[in-house]
Amino acid sequence: MKIKNLFSSMAIFGLAGILLRAIFTPFAMHQDMLWIHMCASKMAHNAVFNIYGYIKSNFYMQIAGQGINYYPPLAYFSMGSVYFIVKPIIPGLGAWFDMYSNMTASGNYSAYLDLFKIPLTRLYSYISIMKAPYFVFDALCGIFLWKYFKTGADRLRAFKFWMINPVIIFGSYIFGQFDIAIAFFLLAALFMIKKGRSYLAMFIIGSAALLKSTPLLLILPLSIILGDDIKKIVRLFGIAVFPIIAVMAPFYFLTGNYMISAIFPNFLGKGGASPIDTIEFAIGKIIFIISYIIILVRIVTKKYRNDEIYIEAWRYMLGILLASYFILFTPIHYFQWVIPLLIIGIVSGKIPKDVYILQVVCIFVYAICSRPLSAQLFLSLNPDYFYNLKSLPEYMNQFMKWGIVMRSARFIFYCCSLYIIWKIIFKPEVKNA
Repeated sequence: MKIKNLFSSMAIFGLAGILLRAIFTPFAMHQDMLWIHMCASKMAHNAVFNIYGYIKSNFYMQIAGQGINYYPPLAYFSMGSVYFIVKPIIPGLGAWFDMYSNMTASGNYSAYLDLFKIPLTRLYSYISIMKAPYFVFDALCGIFLWKYFKTGADRLRAFKFWMINPVIIFGSYIFGQFDIAIAFFLLAALFMIKKGRSYLAMFIIGSAALLKSTPLLLILPLSIILGDDIKKIVRLFGIAVFPIIAVMAPFYFLTGNYMISAIFPNFLGKGGASPIDTIEFAIGKIIFIISYIIILVRIVTKKYRNDEIYIEAWRYMLGILLASYFILFTPIHYFQWVIPLLIIGIVSGKIPKDVYILQVVCIFVYAICSRPLSAQLFLSLNPDYFYNLKSLPEYMNQFMKWGIVMRSARFIFYCCSLYIIWKIIFKPEVKNA
């Protein structure tokens, strides 16, 4: 590819991606973003460093009493570090978060819309600050994807897929969750594996589990892939587990068993909202367990036939993460974790692009299922108006049984996941697209 064409294409897609991010950053958000950032900001604004003790003391009836913590420590501390920087610049932000924490602690959400009825310049600056760390992880993901490939054509394809990716734009800049950080950690670990720095890669995987716990599932498979013998496998496993124990132990001694749910969420053991959801949830867990065991067996058997299995580590990381989505109903922002790995598979010609596109379409159809995930994402524009707008299912139910459409989309999404797992694990010999 000519240098001129490469840079012109990069400029077009780069500007398009930046524009899409910039458009939604100041005003779009889900309430989940308020929770994580409210708790994280307490370090700078209220000198609260034992975040689990704070949650247990102030939100026992709503959260702690149910054994729920939502996030491991690194999630709070990585987001919270931003507020030490912005605190002297925007002093009103702490009081705004206090409004939200007070209504959450009391269980009285009648004044929730008042959070969005402040001067727009202040409101938009608050929302933008909450999303500021996402831009850093977003840019780092783009850099690592660029460096992962060698040719200009492959790099450009990866760049295009990343910059205008609807999952990334929705998950980080519309919904407003921090899962882009997990995508970065996994991609960084894969890059270290490619560079032969296996111990650093495993430390990064362990650290990723301190953002959300799903990367725990990767520790054993990657230890086997990267270990030349039993001793090295044990060392690699230990290095991955070390940051988890080192970070979690102080909170355990300060708060007790309650904080363990930050790593092992209680909701994983529960059923769905309806009998059919409960059945689907149980079947999903069975599919995950079977898939995980099969992938482990495949790793072990292939390892002893091919000592360079580490080169294909992305396949097994992607397969396990896709299988993990059978444990729970995957929201769009969770799907950010696998987007870099899917891009690697598509650009390498190992994953059909059409299957990936179908998967993304299906996840949007079934995941945008409620008012908080529809018009209420734009409350800052007009709180009263957007709060009362019907969700997509509510509108579509006037014409058809939209629940059937959503469940069908979820079924197709699962089928796509199983197909990709089969394709990359058991049928890897695919010609480049």
